[in-house]
Amino acid sequence: METLFRLPMVVRAVIYAAAGFAVAYLACLAWDFDGLYNEYNASRMGGWLVVAALICVLVTGYLLGADRRLQRDFGSTERFIAYKRSLRTGELPARINPDVWRGWLRLSRGCNRIAQLLAYLAVVFVVVPSLTRQPVYHPMFASLVGLLALWRLFSSGKRRARIARLAADVERHAGAGMTPEEAQLEIWFRRPLAVRVLLPAAIGFSFAFVVAGMDRLYHAYSGSLVGPIVWAAVVGQAVAVRTVMRLRPNFSSFEQYIAYTRALRTGELPALIEPGVWRARLRSSRRPNRMEPLWASLLVVFGVLPSLISQSAYWVTALFFGLAANRMLISWWRTRAQINWLAAEIERRDAGAVTVFGEEACEIREEMPPPNSVR
Repeated sequence: METLFRLPMVVRAVIYAAAGFAVAYLACLAWDFDGLYNEYNASRMGGWLVVAALICVLVTGYLLGADRRLQRDFGSTERFIAYKRSLRTGELPARINPDVWRGWLRLSRGCNRIAQLLAYLAVVFVVVPSLTRQPVYHPMFASLVGLLALWRLFSSGKRRARIARLAADVERHAGAGMTPEEAQLEIWFRRPLAVRVLLPAAIGFSFAFVVAGMDRLYHAYSGSLVGPIVWAAVVGQAVAVRTVMRLRPNFSSFEQYIAYTRALRTGELPALIEPGVWRARLRSSRRPNRMEPLWASLLVVFGVLPSLISQSAYWVTALFFGLAANRMLISWWRTRAQINWLAAEIERRDAGAVTVFGEEACEIREEMPPPNSVR
């Protein structure tokens, strides 16, 4: 990546065009694999060449525009390369401007979320429709898109962790006690209990009602909406309770909650901790996290499998259930790894403290005279 951005703009444009054309042409061939295999036609191949060329022009224009925006946001190629190196290694340069680096990290965080959204859309509109009895796309094309989407989701998860680690280092370098995101969370933390309950409940109810009533809404309100309303109300209350309980378990102040969540996010403990208190907090986080695979399995069994086996459910609803289950499993795995890492760090620090105190006690005991000695 660093070598690419050191090249002249013309060379980068040629590389973008060649890569975009190759990827677009291969995707077109995979799309029409059966037609090309059963009936070879030169005009058909030429048509796909034209389509790939048009896609190449669009992709090249977008990449060149993104290149210019990067040059504008970072000021120079050297600064962009230094930033990319920090993202890759997780280490900040010796001298940084915290405000500038916060803006760069916000930009990277937004681009990473867009990449995740595109990967989810590819799974929703390409991979899942190809798993039904009457596949919409060729299996080769769907497999290619699925592999690219999985790679994008995996790399986005790793990049998200690196961005969070760099953001914590920037705040530590700046000497700030709280990031802007944590300041917004404090405002939410200080709100009355009724607001913290009603707002998540309304969001959960709206989302669950749209998902559950998608089939009936699609068929012009055929059937009763009582079932989706009741189910959405239950989901909304569950979301509200889960959100509220996450904010104040084992925390007497917002500063303690921020220190705990920051440690989970970055994998670094504060300088002074109470091992017993932190073990209790990790246990309270581990208990609800163990329920995530169960909820994901229920979503797959009752939301996804009926659409794949008997096509008794609307496929858009099944897609929403599948994405929710995937999100739960990713969150469960990431939180589990973070909790295990912090638990190991607490045990290591506690063992080190016991060793140090033991050595000091031995030194004091050696300096003390025997109890029966005569001075």
